[in-house]
Amino acid sequence: VRFAFLAALPIAVFLGEGLMILGSWKIPDRRAFGKVVVAAFLLPVVLNGALYASERTPDMDKDWGEALTFLKGQEPGIVLSWWNAGSWVQGATGFPTVIDSVHGQKRESIMAVGEVLLESNTTHIRDFLDRHGVRYIVVSSDLIYYLGDIQAAANASGYTYSVLYPNGTGTLEGKKVAVYGKERNFIAYRNESGIQVLYLEGNKAYRLERVHYREKEGQVTRVSKPPPPILEGGVYATKEYLIYATPRLEGTLLNSLVLLDGEGFSGLQQIYSNPRVRIYKVVPQ
Repeated sequence: VRFAFLAALPIAVFLGEGLMILGSWKIPDRRAFGKVVVAAFLLPVVLNGALYASERTPDMDKDWGEALTFLKGQEPGIVLSWWNAGSWVQGATGFPTVIDSVHGQKRESIMAVGEVLLESNTTHIRDFLDRHGVRYIVVSSDLIYYLGDIQAAANASGYTYSVLYPNGTGTLEGKKVAVYGKERNFIAYRNESGIQVLYLEGNKAYRLERVHYREKEGQVTRVSKPPPPILEGGVYATKEYLIYATPRLEGTLLNSLVLLDGEGFSGLQQIYSNPRVRIYKVVPQ
């Protein structure tokens, strides 16, 4: 479909040139003949585009494909997702979405979705879901990287994820520990209490206020909350990396849906999960 659209300009130029040539010919009814020629050129393009669109579904990776195949088998309903996934949801399931990447790009709508994702007040969130008739919410771990766009859409600030990849190993009290972050300022280790994370600043080490560890894909377990909290915020530990969330972000709907499997929002039921995508059903209240 996109190629047919892009081809419209050169086809129009070609047709215009052809009609100019036809204008110099001696034809009894030039206007009728010109319409026939235009139709002869445009009809294959239009039919090809329509056929292509009817036979194709959006190209997506395995996790998204499996998630939306599952969703397609559910009772139809309106889906809330970030705008860039909306067209995937529509194309793969036929379900309507609150916003999408083609028809749902109204600035006010995208702003409203950004605001509700960064909302922590359950009453405000519920009002939004009911007002838009939302039956399902689809999120993915990609939203960690789209947080800047979400903040910009919501005209907000102070919500930050830091994805910290392994950066070698170190030694803590004679034990080998994993080091994370470009500045090597986070370390993680396991003791009798579970996974522990320290933040290093100069010669000082600070315990994290909250540490979460994903022991199993699709399930996050809170491991420790050392008293008293020293460094506010939370760290989420996976097998591949650590994610540090600022305090303002921790209680939001976005953080709960992406990293905590809906914890803290009783009106949502997780009905599907894979390593990348989560699907929640809005429970009537």
